[in-house]
Amino acid sequence: MSSKLKCLNCNKALIKHKTGPIPRWCKKCRKERQKENIKSRAKEYRKKMKKRMLVDPLFKKEISERRKKARLKRYQYPEKIKNDRIRKRISIRKRKYGIDEEGYKALFNKQKGKCAICRKEEDRKSRWSKRKCSLVVDHNHKTHKLRELLCHKCNSALGLFNEDVNLLHRVIKYFMKHKRKGGVV
Repeated sequence: MSSKLKCLNCNKALIKHKTGPIPRWCKKCRKERQKENIKSRAKEYRKKMKKRMLVDPLFKKEISERRKKARLKRYQYPEKIKNDRIRKRISIRKRKYGIDEEGYKALFNKQKGKCAICRKEEDRKSRWSKRKCSLVVDHNHKTHKLRELLCHKCNSALGLFNEDVNLLHRVIKYFMKHKRKGGVV
């Protein structure tokens, strides 16, 4: 029976698990359908709201009042919002990387608050609070093991080079070659 199961979209063979429903799509096709459904529902909702705002002037006023209240709430309780962001950041670190706040602080102190690659403090500022951002937790994407803390620039650079050591060696050779030539080809 398992050999007869095929994805309705791409005809890829599917595996029926002992428990649960019979799958109709492969994982990739299912995710694509979910994304499309979310986009279409959001689009429909925006159209509906726009139409309602054009027809009903009281609804438009109600929406603007809700937004004003939310804005006032943010200004009334900035400490609560700051604490919520900190709590969210801590929970994300715990869930994604398995490191709690004490572990992060220990690693931060071990590195003396500096990036493990460029040895500089994080200079990027938050969009909202304009405060200095915290260092990013770097991890191996294959083994999911924690490495060290990096600044945003170094973490982005590693990601752009796909963490490929050979590619990084070629970049170093490229820089050395042009350094010797004085930057002129």
